[in-house]
Amino acid sequence: MEAIRQDVLRRVPTRGDAFAMEVAGKAVTERKSAGGSLLSKVRMAVLERDTRDWSIGRIGGFDLTCRVRRNLAGQECSAELILERTGYAQAIDVGSELTALGLIARLEYVLDHFAADLEEQTRRRADAIARLAGYEPRLDEPFPLQGELDEKLARMADLATTASVIANDQPELPTGTVQAA
Repeated sequence: MEAIRQDVLRRVPTRGDAFAMEVAGKAVTERKSAGGSLLSKVRMAVLERDTRDWSIGRIGGFDLTCRVRRNLAGQECSAELILERTGYAQAIDVGSELTALGLIARLEYVLDHFAADLEEQTRRRADAIARLAGYEPRLDEPFPLQGELDEKLARMADLATTASVIANDQPELPTGTVQAA
């Protein structure tokens, strides 16, 4: 939660006429142009199969990193745009159908929702503390199904022993002989 608080304090507004970002070292104040520049750089890196991480820009007080990786077969590349938050690298989807304005809208949405993220984490923490308080008195209680659990564990141990004996009692077959199933 502290990291989100730091993000909230660090954030520079970009809504409306306050929009400004840096793309490849150049200040851009027009959303469509900024999004188009970002998308073209990301997509060009994928086409060039340039597998690396590099700083691609900055928005709202946060660095943007482009990460290009090959798939497991090594044939195709894919890219992620990363918003470098405090202690957290948040991926921003840059799918093939994404438009320049759509990308900027996604980035601004993430920036605008830090406060909501903080509220959600605060609520989840309070819920977890309340649940924990309900569990603590039960720590010293015996497990109600312990007898049944012990019986099942003993039965499993017997089955494992029986299987081991059966496996060890199998006659060895001459080399090249196939045993019928």
